Amino acid sequence: MSGDESPIHSQSSAGDWDPTAGGTAPPPDRLFAALADGQRRHLLWYLLEESPASVAELADVLAGWQLADTTDVGSEEYDRILATLHHSHLPLLDDAGLAEYDREAGTVTASSLAPAVEGVVQFAHQYDVALPER
Repeated sequence: MSGDESPIHSQSSAGDWDPTAGGTAPPPDRLFAALADGQRRHLLWYLLEESPASVAELADVLAGWQLADTTDVGSEEYDRILATLHHSHLPLLDDAGLAEYDREAGTVTASSLAPAVEGVVQFAHQYDVALPER
């Protein structure tokens, strides 16, 4: 294989594709760190469809998804979900520029994401649904 036939050389150059066109596109490490957690992938997908949402609504959504895997989400588990949202997931999504978390109002709004970033979020959700925990 000559140098010109290498798969690396056959890829589009960065100048041919602009992932930031049309909206917010966080740096790759921040985007993929946000997508590294299943609950955050669910949250982002949900926010793309149902934004804005209250923190309580997001906790209900996560509890509902968890119910698909268990028989009950008790009050302690629900409180843990709320705490994880407040202290981990929502600040990370906000810092990455993927969502706007208003702590005082208790609301979260999806950022206006570039179509390429929105596509990555949609793909991650579809992948989760197609290949549940293996």
